[in-house]
Amino acid sequence: FMGKLSFHPFSKLRMNFMYTQNNNEWSGYSHFRKYNPFGRATGRTQSDFYSFQLNYMINNSMFFDIKLSKIKKVYSSYLFEEPTDSRYISDSFSNSESGFSLGGQDKGHLTRTTIDNNLKFGYTWQINQRHSIKTGIDFLNHEIKNMDYTIRDSTEADDIYTPYIFSKDRNECASEDMDCRSPYAEEYIAKPVEFSGYFQDKMEFDDMVINLGLRYDYFDPNISYAGNVLGETNYRNPGNQLVYYLTDGNGDYITTVQDISVWDQVDNDNDGEIDEADESEIPWPDYWVENLWELEKVDYNDNGVIDSLFKHPSRTTIPMQANPLYQLSPRFGLAYQVGDEAILHFSYGHFFQMPPLYAMLSNYDRLIATQNYQSAIMGNPQLNAEKTITYEVGLWQKLNRLMSLEVNVYYRDIYELLSTKVITTYNTIKYGFYTNKDYGNVRGIELKYELRSGPISIFTNYTLQYTRGNADNPAQSYSREGNNQDPVSKLIPMSWDQRHTFNTTFGYNTSSYGVSLTGYFNSGTPYTFSPSSINPLAAINLLPNNDYKPSNYTVDMNGYYNIKIFNQFSCKLTFLIYNIFDRLNEYSVNSQTGRAYTALITDSDRRNFRSNFTTIEDSYQDPSAFSTPRTIKIGLELNL
Repeated sequence: FMGKLSFHPFSKLRMNFMYTQNNNEWSGYSHFRKYNPFGRATGRTQSDFYSFQLNYMINNSMFFDIKLSKIKKVYSSYLFEEPTDSRYISDSFSNSESGFSLGGQDKGHLTRTTIDNNLKFGYTWQINQRHSIKTGIDFLNHEIKNMDYTIRDSTEADDIYTPYIFSKDRNECASEDMDCRSPYAEEYIAKPVEFSGYFQDKMEFDDMVINLGLRYDYFDPNISYAGNVLGETNYRNPGNQLVYYLTDGNGDYITTVQDISVWDQVDNDNDGEIDEADESEIPWPDYWVENLWELEKVDYNDNGVIDSLFKHPSRTTIPMQANPLYQLSPRFGLAYQVGDEAILHFSYGHFFQMPPLYAMLSNYDRLIATQNYQSAIMGNPQLNAEKTITYEVGLWQKLNRLMSLEVNVYYRDIYELLSTKVITTYNTIKYGFYTNKDYGNVRGIELKYELRSGPISIFTNYTLQYTRGNADNPAQSYSREGNNQDPVSKLIPMSWDQRHTFNTTFGYNTSSYGVSLTGYFNSGTPYTFSPSSINPLAAINLLPNNDYKPSNYTVDMNGYYNIKIFNQFSCKLTFLIYNIFDRLNEYSVNSQTGRAYTALITDSDRRNFRSNFTTIEDSYQDPSAFSTPRTIKIGLELNL
């Protein structure tokens, strides 16, 4: 649903209000649950968008825009809305055979609410014939509430399955003294803030146009990270699952402040000996010594005597506020007229992309599993922003009064790409941690052809592109180490490395009706070919993205028809036919064959296959490996 109201109180002022609501519900196809489809969770989204825009023309050369907007989006994924619904069944029914689920249910229960409040202000001033100034600000405030649970049995002491979630909002975790964290729940509320401002001067001369600009970006994650009282990060014990106390050189626990100087073993006051006077010169902050939360009453000798123990200053985690990110980004563009009907242009710019919020907030409770590589990758609130430096040069040439041709050559360096590293806790458990260390680059050439003649239009675009980087996805380094594979030490094709893309659109459009046909051809993107081998060591040095999927093509058709009913009331009929020829493009392929719906099946595989309801071919013939089949959409737009 969409509604829009526009007002023109007087000639220089325009205002409009808009409201849009979208509701979606779906159950994605799972080949594993092909024979147990009712065990799949259902995804849902509901979004409400409100906006108010004001445009005021100060005079003939000066105007400004103000836009206020709010969007609330609720995403959920669960089988039943109430997590304690009695229709959840025991995990003992979650059996499988021949690669298919024969029972059981998805036990995930996620609800994520995101609210974005946005204020934009833009100001434009045509100073004179040579200079046009644009400036503005953009303020964005996020609020993310995440409630992600795995449904468990409330007790295993009986034979009755009672669905249960470990939630801070429920009575069983109401006490402030309880540790409400659980490996089966992740609850948090985060409120990051973004701000940007820009200034641009467009200079127009007889044969040349120059754009000079400067942009300032600011991002405050407004969340904490795992640190210690020494001001260091402490991701070796991020959730204080491990407790360490100070001991002296003999391994005995320190129970008094005076003993700390002995443990320190440093002549802090430089008097030639280590004594009680050194305690006031201890290099750690007084906060650590003076605050009782760093003490615990413990009968550590198990003799009935309760002593005060000092938590280890570097191994004990305290929350520390993440620092904001900011950057100044210059922009430069030049267009030079070559002759009467050709324009040469060049651009250079720095672009600042905020870290994705999932990479900062994941595993916010900072709980680590008890086995290596079993934890979810932990978010890092101290991530740097991704930085891209772009260069582009191009030529636009008018061929005749109907046709034009444009050629662009571009290159991009991408720094601080999101990556992962492996961290080892104090008790030698390895887990993944988001960080910045990867690099990528993109280079290519783009050709554009355009023809316009009355209602007829033709647009054609061809791109030749190469993308390279040292990691295909953020989790690559973590996954390879967990699989005992060597790190990638050279640039490899990225997952979006598509050598050739070609599309052309033919349109016939009038004020009353119109129709367009668009054809697409795309060469295949990379995948990791894994040859069949009896030696498991063969995969250790296998580089990711070492082969390419098959090419794909499709044709779409869309059109409209305007109907005027009376006076200011009219409507528009629209239609869209996606994949008009019902082409089956292979978007996902088998790693051993490079094709969809195929696999290498040995005689041994066939002998060992056991099933009374399906075949071995069914286990790998996954229809979701292909593109969406022909889809027809029809719409009606009312204009009052």
